[in-house]
Amino acid sequence: MSHRTTLHQSGAWGVLAVVVSVVAAACTAGSTTTTTAMIPPANRVECSGVIDAYEGSPDPFFSLRVLDAIALEPGPLDVGREGEPGTPYDGLRFAKFGLIIRADRTVTLKIVDVEPGEAVMEWGPLEDPDRPATRIDVGPCPGDGADWIVFSGGLWVSDDPTCVTLAVTAGGRTEQVRLGVEAPCP
Repeated sequence: MSHRTTLHQSGAWGVLAVVVSVVAAACTAGSTTTTTAMIPPANRVECSGVIDAYEGSPDPFFSLRVLDAIALEPGPLDVGREGEPGTPYDGLRFAKFGLIIRADRTVTLKIVDVEPGEAVMEWGPLEDPDRPATRIDVGPCPGDGADWIVFSGGLWVSDDPTCVTLAVTAGGRTEQVRLGVEAPCP
């Protein structure tokens, strides 16, 4: 007999039916309606997603520095493709730009000034690629000798032009930066 047994062979079908019934009852008791406008949970960027690295300072194009932990394009950012219908990105447009962080640092980015469902982040790969987030955790990721590492991704926004404020946390400090999408921030 192989090390794998089917549910039927192990007699677990009845147990499975009871567990499913109990879980379904518990989940529906006092439940609230979930909408796509709810703030998505945090997600984590996988270190395997590093697409480039810089020894010394990053390209001068990424001149917007925050806490000496991240470097971003100064903007305004251009929007491109639209989110696919039926996905978490449905109704949103993508503003692609690289996220550059210091190697071996832990950084948290959080969108702080938009209504739920109006903006989410995606740099990746994400631990859960089907879960956009208003908070992204990155690192610490090794630089393999480089000082800065780069991830591909960007912001998904419902309106353009718009202005998105990110709270950047690194080394126990938090600083906010405003990113203009299709127009500078006022």
